Amino acid sequence: MTMVAHSSSESQSSHGNRVSLDDAVKSALALGFTADEVPEYLRRSLGDEWVSEELFILRDRIVRQRAVQFSRAETRRIERVLRPGDVRSQGEIRIRKYAVPMEDGSWRLDALGRFTPEDLRRKAAWARGISGTLVSWAEWAESIADLADRQGVEMIGEIVGDLPAMPEIPREIQP
Repeated sequence: MTMVAHSSSESQSSHGNRVSLDDAVKSALALGFTADEVPEYLRRSLGDEWVSEELFILRDRIVRQRAVQFSRAETRRIERVLRPGDVRSQGEIRIRKYAVPMEDGSWRLDALGRFTPEDLRRKAAWARGISGTLVSWAEWAESIADLADRQGVEMIGEIVGDLPAMPEIPREIQP
């Protein structure tokens, strides 16, 4: 996708449609920019105003993601100090907020005591999906390392032939 900054600060693709932040980031990465270089590249090529407008459009999603991130971190912190059978721990567990995937793909942040059994079944299915995906990724990485060892190469880029396909992340566990 070609990105062109216009004097009106509206950035468009070669087809005349406004370029989204997600598409612009993907394009910058495809061009070889590192994650650290992408922000500066977008500001230079598309303009500060365009970047600000795109961030404004994403503001609710960004705030929601940060809230879930902080809540999960707090939950993990609390879970580390909970003691089985401790009355205070049981009360803490029931009011502590947890993130649960919803049927529509969004996430709900709520106190554990307000979840239904179906909510927790979705959470369990999501967690199983993550664990299965992590095992698949581990096996994929090991298979490439083994291939490199068999070929006697020091760098993965030196492997002759095709690499095994990367495992897919199931849609239901994608963030």
